[in-house]
Amino acid sequence: MVYASCRFCGLVFQNPTSTSAEWADFYANHYRRIYNEQEQPTSEEALRQQQRAEVYRGFLEGQALQSVSSHLDVGCSMGVFLQSLKKHWQIGCSVGVEPGKAFRQHCVSQGLRCYDSIESLPVGERFELISLCHVLEHTTNPVEFLRNLVQTRLAGGGRIFIEVPNVRGGVPMEIAHPFCFSQKTLNDTLALAGLEAISVHLHGRPKTDSPYDQRYIAVIARASGAVKSAADIEAVSLGYHLSAKLAMWRGLAHEPWWLFALKYPIRVLKHGFFPTIES
Repeated sequence: MVYASCRFCGLVFQNPTSTSAEWADFYANHYRRIYNEQEQPTSEEALRQQQRAEVYRGFLEGQALQSVSSHLDVGCSMGVFLQSLKKHWQIGCSVGVEPGKAFRQHCVSQGLRCYDSIESLPVGERFELISLCHVLEHTTNPVEFLRNLVQTRLAGGGRIFIEVPNVRGGVPMEIAHPFCFSQKTLNDTLALAGLEAISVHLHGRPKTDSPYDQRYIAVIARASGAVKSAADIEAVSLGYHLSAKLAMWRGLAHEPWWLFALKYPIRVLKHGFFPTIES
């Protein structure tokens, strides 16, 4: 498993990676056995999801989203988050998407409407809240995935809640993660998909309440009305990376600014502007 970092935007991604068909087979037939050691839902998994659901509900209530009447949870697993919001917010329409057959059947047994893919949802059905908790890093094209949700599933004035592992706050490189996001690259992805963040939380909950643990990035976003281009992102990223490179080299140099400035051109020729990272 090899990861690379984009020289322009800094996005970390698997290179090479599997095809879309191979990923679909992986999630349908292998994912749960690798990550949960069995395909059937367990009480331990239910407890873990309940703890996460409480954290997520707190974030959303901080943005006064309790009045939503419809909720789509993509990658809903056992449906615990769906049930939590349905119970506390009295949501009339709670729908899940879960590719794993056993987990999907569990959701149905709990009285939830659950589908195996977004494409299987009724045509034209839209939702005031769409949640993607530890889902985006599993997609093969995050921008297109989000753009499709905005265009076909998000209701006018609706919100999208996203949580991903933070590449700067932990080690999210896993076999099931084609992409690893930082706060910057997640914001870039949102912008390319026509979204803008209105609330961002860097945290480690429910594993830890320490403010210094920022292993997760939780974002509440809305449609921005404008889709940024890759050229826009590259232009902003160029300045970002140059300033970061200068700060890094200055911090490592431990020398006067005038001496650092004299040596800078030599460092550029030797190391380049944008080092490629592989692991």
